[in-house]
Amino acid sequence: MKRPIHLTAMGGHAIRLDAYDATAGAGGFYARCGFAERGWVVHRGVPLVYFELVL
Repeated sequence: MKRPIHLTAMGGHAIRLDAYDATAGAGGFYARCGFAERGWVVHRGVPLVYFELVL
């Protein structure tokens, strides 16, 4: 994957995202793009999955 130039130029080391933990959530897409699952949480009754891509 090509590194986002603006993020690394500003000192960023990772991209972190969350997705709904459901069939319609973006988790499968993030995983196919190289993001790794980093955690799960239920926020206000909504299950979420956290993803990270280290640059």
